[in-house]
Amino acid sequence: MDTLEDIHERAATKSEKSRSKLRENYRLAKDLGFSASEAQLISHWSRERIIALAKTRRV
Repeated sequence: MDTLEDIHERAATKSEKSRSKLRENYRLAKDLGFSASEAQLISHWSRERIIALAKTRRV
């Protein structure tokens, strides 16, 4: 049975992993030419979806 401390530790790990993914996606969007506000909005999307959107903007 998990202790309360174990649950808090897992929650913190999951939260940091989620924040890290958002930061990576934000940087990717900025590198692909999106503005800061656009990058912030689409940072929740998958990497593939961000790249696909960037390709449609260049056409």
